[in-house]
Amino acid sequence: MQRRSYYPANQVLNLRDELTSLFYGDESNPGIAQTVLIRRLLDQHCACWYASNGSPNSACQYCQGEGFLFVETLNNVYIARNFGSVLNPASVINRQEFLAQYGLTDENRALCIAEHDCFPNYERYLKPEHPSYDKLYELKVDDDGVLVQPVVRTAKWKLRSVTPHRGDGSQIIYFEVGCEKENL
Repeated sequence: MQRRSYYPANQVLNLRDELTSLFYGDESNPGIAQTVLIRRLLDQHCACWYASNGSPNSACQYCQGEGFLFVETLNNVYIARNFGSVLNPASVINRQEFLAQYGLTDENRALCIAEHDCFPNYERYLKPEHPSYDKLYELKVDDDGVLVQPVVRTAKWKLRSVTPHRGDGSQIIYFEVGCEKENL
């Protein structure tokens, strides 16, 4: 008589692979990630910066009124709207209301989940004295979810906090990003 195991063999779960499968989908599930544009400000003022009053030229064609030089990249994230990060007080959830099922919501806050390689210099966000916040732009997609070309920005978010979440061997699995809405 042959012994048959009714349980699968134990295996180590790779959380990065699981997140990739969740973001981009697999043979049985569609992906949940959306393409966004992240504007990473460099710690270097633009040539339009007025040192006398400490402000940029709002009509500058290079920095677009940011006052700093920047780099923009396309990244994939999951955006959970109407609440903030529970880990960082810069984007804390407002409060729990005992009459509501899940508490109060805030349409000006969102929580993003980003892949492990999205923020190579994440320690910049941990310093309270950084000069200005990076931005995240939501982008327009067509009916099939494909990015419209040329790129059209539909919403603008200020990145208030970037918190790395670590797994086995202290490797970063994903980033939790606390966002605050800005006028586009």
